[in-house]
This record gives sequence, structure tokens and C-alpha cells, in this order.
Amino acid sequence: MSHVVRPSEHPSEQTRRKPRSEPPAAETAEDYPVREYIGGMCMELAQMARWDGDERLAVLLETAAARSHEPRPDRSEIGTVERVARRA
Repeated sequence: MSHVVRPSEHPSEQTRRKPRSEPPAAETAEDYPVREYIGGMCMELAQMARWDGDERLAVLLETAAARSHEPRPDRSEIGTVERVARRA
């Protein structure tokens, strides 16, 4: 897979760019609401599955969306509740 050089991109910029899968170093994991994004995507995919007539897949995707709103096993419930309270 080759990297496409954009006209505004200097060749030295290519070597400094991080892969898109990594957040910028200055930001923390809390700045990226990954679980909320996954939950939202699962709900959208569930609607698509239902539209396509696949009720079983829709229910599985809705279950995944519900799970995304539960506390993460590697974080305390207090930390999770505080984060949710800050958004409200």
C-alpha cells in the first residue's frame, strides 16, 4: 500500500505523520468517546439490518449498543459515573 502525496504536503511531513488509529499524544483516552461511538454505530447498523429483514442481527447489534453504555471492566464504576455526570 503506497502513501499518496497531497499537493500541500511536504515529503518530510509523511515521515512525521502518525497512523490514524493512534490519537494525538497531547490528548488522553477520555477525549475520545469510543464506547459511545460504537454504541451509536451499533444502533445505526441495527436499523440497517432490520431494514434488510435481518431481525436477529438487529437484536444482536442492539445488545452490543446496550453493552457499550455499561461500565468498562477495567475502570471503576465511580470513574464511569463521574465521566457521565460531567457530560450532563
